[in-house]
Amino acid sequence: MQRRIGWIRLEPLLAVVLWGGIYPGAKLGLREIPVMSFTSLRLLVAGGILFVVSGWGRSRNVPRDLLPAVLNAGLAQTGAVRAWGVWGPSRSPPCR
Repeated sequence: MQRRIGWIRLEPLLAVVLWGGIYPGAKLGLREIPVMSFTSLRLLVAGGILFVVSGWGRSRNVPRDLLPAVLNAGLAQTGAVRAWGVWGPSRSPPCR
């Protein structure tokens, strides 16, 4: 369901504004806050927003046989991202 005001769709507009605001927001935030504190704050805020948007408290009927596959996929993705974050920059030409 997409809401409209005239010919403007609100969801894509909101996505563009939020996505575009990431870089100036990070630049301003990193001037005032240390990197680890900024990252922690960013993760807490994003987690809180996802918690609210996901509809916490609603009943979810996930089949038990699907749960191991979902957990394994999540662990594999997290491991791949972390491995790239550690291994990738050390192998790229600008970081050598």
